[in-house]
Amino acid sequence: MLYGPRAAALLEDGGNYGQRFPDGCDMVDYVNDSRFAAIGTRWPSRQHWLHFSTTMDSSVIQTASDHVRLGVEVTDGRLCVRGSDDLFRWTTRCPGEQIVSIDDGFYELTACVVLDEDSALVRIYLHFAQVPAKPELGYDRVPELYGDSPTW
Repeated sequence: MLYGPRAAALLEDGGNYGQRFPDGCDMVDYVNDSRFAAIGTRWPSRQHWLHFSTTMDSSVIQTASDHVRLGVEVTDGRLCVRGSDDLFRWTTRCPGEQIVSIDDGFYELTACVVLDEDSALVRIYLHFAQVPAKPELGYDRVPELYGDSPTW
């Protein structure tokens, strides 16, 4: 999951936010509001490699087996990257190596997955395109990336 620091302002150290946030919303509400860009994956035992970019690579599009579209609002020039397990024992401080520097504003995020069948590695390419307003999403659950046949 990815978020700007202001999006997590309500979350307190030690809180369990796996089901609900303090304001009564759940993760899909936060995803649709572009507060959190969260992606479910089907490979909990595999290593995930994340690649951040502001340009779309056509070779990634050709080899991706799935993609999802998300939105995120960046604040304070920082984007925090955390695992979903962090929600169950929340710490407010995002580790420095999990912070990406990026200009403030709204971003449309396209996440593409490329599986390496010869290893336990899952490559997730994250393309950020700055947009003038929050993207309209309308998910009824947190979107997932699959490793099946391409869905483009």
